[in-house]
Amino acid sequence: MFPPIAPAAPIITDGHLGTTGDSHVHSSNSDSPLKRFLRSLLAARPADGEPCKVLHLPRPAPDYGGALERSARKLLERQAAVDREREEADGLVRGLLARAPEWQAAALRAETRFHTWGVLEKLLETSRDRLLVDSRESERLAGLALAQSEHLDTVYYGLTRIADMRARIWTAQAEALRMRSDFAGSDAGFAAARRQLLAGTGDSLEWAVLFEHEAGLRLCQRQPAAARELLRKAIEIYVENGEDQRVGSALVSLAAAHRDEGEPLLALPLLQEALHRIDGEIEPRLLLLAQHTLAECLAAAGRFMEARGTLIRARPLYRGQADVWIQSHLRWLRGRIALGFDQGAEAEAELLGARAGFLAFGARFEAALAALDLAALYARQERAADLKAVAAEAAGAFTACGNDRATCETRETCETPEVRAAMAFHRQAEEIEGAYQELARAAGAFGE
Repeated sequence: MFPPIAPAAPIITDGHLGTTGDSHVHSSNSDSPLKRFLRSLLAARPADGEPCKVLHLPRPAPDYGGALERSARKLLERQAAVDREREEADGLVRGLLARAPEWQAAALRAETRFHTWGVLEKLLETSRDRLLVDSRESERLAGLALAQSEHLDTVYYGLTRIADMRARIWTAQAEALRMRSDFAGSDAGFAAARRQLLAGTGDSLEWAVLFEHEAGLRLCQRQPAAARELLRKAIEIYVENGEDQRVGSALVSLAAAHRDEGEPLLALPLLQEALHRIDGEIEPRLLLLAQHTLAECLAAAGRFMEARGTLIRARPLYRGQADVWIQSHLRWLRGRIALGFDQGAEAEAELLGARAGFLAFGARFEAALAALDLAALYARQERAADLKAVAAEAAGAFTACGNDRATCETRETCETPEVRAAMAFHRQAEEIEGAYQELARAAGAFGE
C-alpha cells in the first residue's frame, strides 16, 4: 500500500489533474507531458468506493533453480564418494581382519585409509554376520567399529549421522552380550545406544530398531510388560514407515513375549500376521524364526502334533542355517515335543544335545532352561541323582547370569519362575532320595 497523498501533491478533481491550491486552472494548453505521464499512473476512484489501483509493479518470481541445482550436484557427488568408499571397504576390511587381532586396533588408528564411512559400515555388517556363529567375535568386531568411528571426519560425515551409527554398533554389541547371557553388560550397551540416539538425527526408524532389540533383553530378564511396550512402539514406527519385514520381525518377538507369560494361544494370531508380512525370499532366517516360534507356541499350548508338523514343514529352512545357535534351539524344541509325547529316550537325547550346544556357544541362560526340561523328564522317571544334579546346575546358571531375582507385582524382588522351578525340582529329588532310603531301610528290616 502507498501512504496517503499530501495536500500539495497532485490530486484528481472533476477528472482533471491539479492541486488543492490551483484547482481552478483547467486549460488544455497546460496539458504538459509530465501531467499526461502522471495521469497515466493514476486512476479515478471507482463509484462503488473501492480504492483505486495506483500502480502495478510485478515482483520478479524468486529463482531457486541455481541453488537447488548446486545442492543436488553436491548431494550426488557426496553419494558417489560414499559408494566408492563402500566398494573399497570390502578389500580394506578383509585385509584388516587378516592381520593378528592385536594389530587391528592399531591399524585402524594409524592408517587413514580405514577412516571412511564405508569401512565403518562393513565392520558393523561383519559383526552382525558373526552374531549367531561366534558372539564373542561379533562383540569384538563391534568394539573395533566403535574405535574406528572416533576417527571419522565429523564435518564431512556429520556428527548426528555418526551418532546414529554408533547407536547401531552399541546395539549390536549389546545383542552379542545378551546371547552370551551377560545381561548386565547388555543392559549397559543398550543404555549407551540410547545416549547416542539422543545426540543423533532423531530418525524414528533408528529408535524402532533399538526398541526391538532391547525387548529381547527384557524377555530374558523376565520383564514381559516392558518388552511388550518396547515392541508396540517399534511396530507403530515400522507401520508408519511401511517397513513390512520389520513389522513381521517385531510381531514374532511380541508373540514370544506372550509365550513366555504362559499365554501361547494369544501368540498365534500375531504369528499368522507376521508370516503374512515376511518375505522368505528376502529374509529366510526371519521366516525360520517365525516358523520356529509358531512351533514353540503350539508345543507350549499342548498341541504337540501340530508343533511337530510345523517343524517338518520348516526342515528346508533349518537345513539352510547350520550355525550352533539355531541348531541348538531346534534340538531343544524337538526334545520338548518328544517330552510331550512321553518319548523319554528321544527327549533326553535332544535336550542333552541342546544343552551341550548352548554351553559351547556360551549361552548359559538357554542351557539352564534346557536343563529344567531335563529335570522335568528325570522327575517323571524318578531319577533322583540326575534330577538333583540338573536342578542345581540350572539354579547356579540363573544366578551367574543375574537372572535369579526379578521385580514382582508387589515391587519387591523375588525369585524368578525358573529359579523357583529349579528349587522345586531339587526338593523333589531330595524327596525321591528320602523315599528310596526309607524303602531300603524297610527292605533291610524285613530281611532281618
